[in-house]
Amino acid sequence: MKLYSILSKSNYLLLFLFYSLVCSSQNPTVSGVIKARSGEPLPGVSVVVKGTTVGVASDFDGNYSISVPEVSTLVFRFIGYKTLEVDVSLKKSINVIMEEDINSLDEIVIVGYGTQKKSDITGTVASLDQERLESVPNVDISQAIQGAIPGISITTLSSGAAPSNDDTSIVIRGKNSILASNGPLVVVDGVPYQGQLRDINPNDVKSLEILKDASSAAIYGSRGANGVILITTKGGVEGKTVIKYDGYSSIQQLSNLPNLMDGEEFYNFKKDRDPDAITVSEQEIYDNKSWVSWPDIALRTGFSQNHNLSVSGGSKNTKFYTAFNLLDVKGIAKNDNYQRISTRVNLDTKINSWLTLGTRSTLTFGDQSGNSANFSDVFWMNPLTKPYNDDGSLNIYPWEEDTFWSNPLEGVYMKNTNTSTQIVTNNFLNIEIPSIEGLQFRLNTVV
Repeated sequence: MKLYSILSKSNYLLLFLFYSLVCSSQNPTVSGVIKARSGEPLPGVSVVVKGTTVGVASDFDGNYSISVPEVSTLVFRFIGYKTLEVDVSLKKSINVIMEEDINSLDEIVIVGYGTQKKSDITGTVASLDQERLESVPNVDISQAIQGAIPGISITTLSSGAAPSNDDTSIVIRGKNSILASNGPLVVVDGVPYQGQLRDINPNDVKSLEILKDASSAAIYGSRGANGVILITTKGGVEGKTVIKYDGYSSIQQLSNLPNLMDGEEFYNFKKDRDPDAITVSEQEIYDNKSWVSWPDIALRTGFSQNHNLSVSGGSKNTKFYTAFNLLDVKGIAKNDNYQRISTRVNLDTKINSWLTLGTRSTLTFGDQSGNSANFSDVFWMNPLTKPYNDDGSLNIYPWEEDTFWSNPLEGVYMKNTNTSTQIVTNNFLNIEIPSIEGLQFRLNTVV
């Protein structure tokens, strides 16, 4: 009887251990979708059971599925986002929204062949964050880079309203040539850009990276010898349609203007040097106190305004971003005006699991018509002269006795037309090879 009792107890013990082993091997499965705050799914997110080595990664659409004990914690990690811990608590479905980590975003940069952590890159890459592009009122890309990225030399020779590329020098790797260009290669959305930087609206730029060392030549060949500027424009994300407007207006005034003599001071100065040097027209203007200040006639208070309207959104298979921009700048010199009207269309359409069609198109109209005054003569011109005739027309020779001096305001009244229209479209076909994970083929057509 005792032997039978011991055997019975042993059988019950073995049955209990077997039942416990079966229960422990059949852990419940938790699944869900991982998205960013913008609604975009996050692929490649690490999902690990806390305190163990059990983990999975989310797929292309942000989906994940993992077997976990009933009482456990899941840890979600992704580069550029804050680590998130979620208590399972018998839940079968957990959808996660991850928050961007501003501090760690700087560790992610775009290179010519994809995205990498900055610590993994052997070359030198400088980044310009999107916040600076949007918060600072920049007329063009070169103004955004100037003073923001160390090691980049930007020299602007133009003081007018228009950001002229001909008067802007961008040097990344020093002056390597005496006669050839030292300017960098500009790549927009993966394609070398043949237009002008001033035609790119800074509000349309998502990220900007600069390859500063010789390793850029391994990607772009000899064209990258002077460095490479990589510009990635914004795209749509899955979710609700987002309408965004931002704009600004500003005034400009000339500072450190030389203290020039007015008509009375000039008359006394000239009279002291040579009493007989005063001409008849000068004496008449002095007696009538009708002398002029030529800088006051040629200059004005500048005014600029910038308006940007964008619409973005999309579904699971189609994402879009469209934007309209109006830039209107009136410089401090009269008739020094610049206007830029641009529109952009970025579209991505996923035909099936391995084929994606898209376009990156922009249309820009620029108007730089008009000439300003000749300021070399404006600051030298005699204040005891007449800029206009009695009927209000321009006086060609303001000083009757000295026809050497022509009117420095002639350029203001000349008819000058300087407009340009630029269309740049990059249409692409992206093919993912189903049999080889991570291998893609991209066909670009640029017009």
